[in-house]
Amino acid sequence: MQSLYGHPFMQHRLQRSNETSSGKNWVQRFLRRHPMIKKKLSRNLSRSGAKVSEELLRQWFSEVEDILQEEGIDLSIFNNPKRIFNFDESGFQLIPRNFKALCGPHDENVYHVSNNSEKECFTALFGSNADGDLTPTMVLYSGQRISREIAESVPKGWCVGVSEEGWQTSKTFYEYMTNCFFQWLLETKTEFPVIVFVDGHTSHVNVELAEFCMRNQIFLISLYPNSTRILQPLDRLFFGPFKSIWSKVLKQFLLGDSSARLTKTNFPGLLKTAVDNFTNSKSCLKKAFNIFGICPRDVNAMDFSSLPTNGYKVLKNGTVESIECGLWIHY
Repeated sequence: MQSLYGHPFMQHRLQRSNETSSGKNWVQRFLRRHPMIKKKLSRNLSRSGAKVSEELLRQWFSEVEDILQEEGIDLSIFNNPKRIFNFDESGFQLIPRNFKALCGPHDENVYHVSNNSEKECFTALFGSNADGDLTPTMVLYSGQRISREIAESVPKGWCVGVSEEGWQTSKTFYEYMTNCFFQWLLETKTEFPVIVFVDGHTSHVNVELAEFCMRNQIFLISLYPNSTRILQPLDRLFFGPFKSIWSKVLKQFLLGDSSARLTKTNFPGLLKTAVDNFTNSKSCLKKAFNIFGICPRDVNAMDFSSLPTNGYKVLKNGTVESIECGLWIHY
């Protein structure tokens, strides 16, 4: 992107008029004269993410295939969506946003008093195969141990973990893979080997987990760095609509009792309610894996036009330079 006044069009207009600035209504008039120019909400992107290109992603897909074949895995495995998985964790706010209320004409200030803090959130790990089947969810809390009360509050088949900050760690992920996910694979009679795609965060990689996965024919594959917004199926089409459902479930819970407070013991049940209310999650997840280009295996299924490198080039020194971009106007 480049600023309005640095654009050649504006430089030409300013030189013609011998002015150093435009009038306060110039932008609105300009947009009316050029209806083909649209205002869009820009998304923040790190410089590392801006360097992800079609060439690099195609190379990553090819390397994944080569590694699997070296390990003796037939690529026809991608034709069986029951054997392709993705995991990702996300935080869930304990206070819903955008509470609305009906008010009188003189009510200027409206509040919703909550018994939780806006800064509080609980983390949960979700997983799915390419056929849209959700794996057991893991709820994560901060602390040193899991009390009996908390353990008994977790829905059947789910699991719970604790870490110092309440986030995913290599220890909690190892516990999930060994005690929860692997047992689920056995119970559902899933054919081995299976492939699990995760982001490259250190919480998903450790020696113990690698050894366990090798022994049990579970192949962990890290997504290409700084590209999870593009490659992560759960990020693409699951968490967005699911969190909207979570917000509705949370509002109903809080509106039903003014003294209601979300705790470690009632959070899992409410989260399960949101999962049950996400009635089209299966179709959303299947579509996400298709867009991902992994199941079915087709790198051309990806929408490479959405990559920021369409408008940027990466220089030899690693910096990112704009080459083709639209106007951005701040007013």
